[in-house]
Amino acid sequence: MDLPAAFNVADLFEAVADHRGDRPALVAGLDRLSYRELDDAASRWAAALSGLGVGVGDRVAFMLRNSAPHVAALLGAFKLRAVPFNVNLHYTADEVRHLLADADPRLVLCEDAAMATVTAARDRLTARAGTMAPTVHPLRALADTLGALTPLPRRQDRRGEDLYLLYTGGTTGLPKGVEWQQEDLFFAALGGDSRIGKQLVDPADVLRTLSAHGTRMLVASPLMHGTAQWVTLGTLLSGGTVVLFTDDTFDAANLLDLAEREQAAQLVVVGDAFAVPLADELDRQPERWTLDRLVAVASGGAALAPSTAARLLAHLDGAVVVDGYGTSETGGQARRVHLPGVPDRSAGFVPGPDTALVGFDGALVGRDGAGLGRIGRTGRLPLRYRNDPERSAATFPTIDGVRWALTGDLGRWLADGTLELVGRGERTVNSGGEKVDALEVEEVVRNHPAVAEAMVVGVPDQRFGEIVGLLLQLAPGASLSTEQLARFCRGSLARFKLPRRVLMVADLPKTPTGKPDYRAAVAQLNGPRPKSQR
Repeated sequence: MDLPAAFNVADLFEAVADHRGDRPALVAGLDRLSYRELDDAASRWAAALSGLGVGVGDRVAFMLRNSAPHVAALLGAFKLRAVPFNVNLHYTADEVRHLLADADPRLVLCEDAAMATVTAARDRLTARAGTMAPTVHPLRALADTLGALTPLPRRQDRRGEDLYLLYTGGTTGLPKGVEWQQEDLFFAALGGDSRIGKQLVDPADVLRTLSAHGTRMLVASPLMHGTAQWVTLGTLLSGGTVVLFTDDTFDAANLLDLAEREQAAQLVVVGDAFAVPLADELDRQPERWTLDRLVAVASGGAALAPSTAARLLAHLDGAVVVDGYGTSETGGQARRVHLPGVPDRSAGFVPGPDTALVGFDGALVGRDGAGLGRIGRTGRLPLRYRNDPERSAATFPTIDGVRWALTGDLGRWLADGTLELVGRGERTVNSGGEKVDALEVEEVVRNHPAVAEAMVVGVPDQRFGEIVGLLLQLAPGASLSTEQLARFCRGSLARFKLPRRVLMVADLPKTPTGKPDYRAAVAQLNGPRPKSQR
């Protein structure tokens, strides 16, 4: 058995695969792969990508659904020392073009249904000197050829410094590519800092911390987002079994069926967007499912209301609900654990040791104070945003000799030492885990000839946490229906970015100093609306 030479995703996975052998690694739809089989499939994907011209450091775009080939191809890219990155399946051609222009990938792997979108995006790229347009390949067609390929031999030159790239709407406006070194990612986001209380010093220590029976982790969230990628990779690197939810649309009953059938120990969801339908289904059919193996429901990527956690706990005998907080720029930072039969004593999250609040003056906010601050993290951090030194300097500043990652989220310390999440300091709407840049939506809306001004804000929503709200001021004499506006926006914006609540106004709200009044906008959109706009 080869011992891992570095805290490198491929090195660590190969070592764990050798150790686990024929134990189950991945369940996805009809596909059931042992560690040995998944390692073999990943090596064949490495051969396929290499045969298509992908080499060390080349970026590979993944615009894919949850599936076994998706996971195997992702691992294959890591084996090759290539840099895979995520593309949202809901993006339009213009949105995909932005990512392709920024990432400059050698190759795009996509679903058959996304071929037309990706091809249109590639064709719209502005020709740049010395840059080749990426080749585009449907995943399924390549997957069918793997059996004829010889698995690529294992490399001996991988490094912990090899890159991992994750695109996020996050707190940074248009999607930015967050570039991590894999060693830093392992400790900050893949569970390397929490291996049953043992500090990992050498990569070989990973094998010494494997539990006798790895957990069965049901991942309901999509792999095109960081939370699902991190949980999937972290579970595989700890010797557990990943069970992927592969339905094209979210169906709470189907997810609960899968949890029961596969005897999941942990279930990973995205905030109330997933958890509320699960609670609704359990309320409707409380006797249908036997979920006695389920010990935890974990939420990441969006807020989970304490009331929703309580509803889930009422149906899950002995399980806990864990509300996790973190960002693509920081990894996991804090958590709030809801216990069965125990009222929540605090509204705060228990922070990790590297999490702190940084005041607007650059000084740390003391835990004995009530002041607001930006939630930040030190320690293992990303290198930068790809191709954006200005934004990188703002998000990853060095303060008094310490490098920080500062999120766009605001917080305050509570008396019990926990961290209260107050809101966003930047104009980002978090709708069911999908991050929407308000400025991007406003720019698209303003391009309509009937629009004089637009203001986009996040409006509270029981299921999605927030939805995109729009105050619209029309040009003199112009008319525009919400249906016409929606048709116009669909050509440039993914479905989850479309305004869900629209209100026509004579003037946009302003503060006494003449600046946009976003709180007033939220209040207006939350109030009674004319019947014609409901």
